Amino acid sequence: MIRRLGMDDVMAKVPALPALPQIVKHILDSLANENVDLDSLGSVIASDPAVAVRLLAAANTGMFGGHKVSSLRQAMMLLGIGRVKQITLATAIIDRFKAPLPFDVSYLWRHSLAVAVCAQDIARHADVDPEVAYIAGLLHDIGQLLIFAADPYGYAEIFSLREGGGSLAALENEHLGLNHADVGGELARRWNLPDDIVEAISRHHTLDADPPASELADVVHVAAALAHALDLDGSTNNIVPPLSDFSAARLGIDWDQFASHFPLIEARYDGALLTLGL
Repeated sequence: MIRRLGMDDVMAKVPALPALPQIVKHILDSLANENVDLDSLGSVIASDPAVAVRLLAAANTGMFGGHKVSSLRQAMMLLGIGRVKQITLATAIIDRFKAPLPFDVSYLWRHSLAVAVCAQDIARHADVDPEVAYIAGLLHDIGQLLIFAADPYGYAEIFSLREGGGSLAALENEHLGLNHADVGGELARRWNLPDDIVEAISRHHTLDADPPASELADVVHVAAALAHALDLDGSTNNIVPPLSDFSAARLGIDWDQFASHFPLIEARYDGALLTLGL
């Protein structure tokens, strides 16, 4: 049986979920620091074995030749600071936020990663910080985990209803009285994430009625639609959400030209899946 939920009902379950990892906070802080280097980042990463192992594995893939990489610093130098941040963020977040069956957390992270990769490419085109866009895309559906924690059986029913078609956010609003974007935005606010990331998470389904303050919200909204359109996550119920004309126009996207990016986006996504074991 599905019961209606208030934001307080859902947020009461937040202590059951891990806090935002310290390594993620460090990277968020580093985005505002143009002088951040591999040494300072490496000292933080070295304290997180899961991230360090993932970086070493990525550096030892075939794309870097046949030389064995055995040190974290060498791995980071080969990968470059941008890719190091991406792998670190994704590993730290995905490895810490789990959910029991019947919630398909693997699909959630595959889709979130697809949106993150799309958001990064769109951001470069729209003169928005691509690293911030990657983070916002990766976290945009985090509210689903909280709703599941608050009412696992009711939320499973909503996912069953979704198999008949329709928007997940619309079904959530109808049956719960709130949706995962609202919840994810509130969690991001409580984590003290930057305002533009909070807005991007909370508004990724609804933009036309009241245009967002930041173009980052437009980027994540368009990225979510693009990830579905390209069927990056291999969903069996892949419904492309409505695309805000305002967002596409504000970002200045010429889809005929941008289509040339699609093969590269798909290749980056496939590489990220392999690196992260998804």
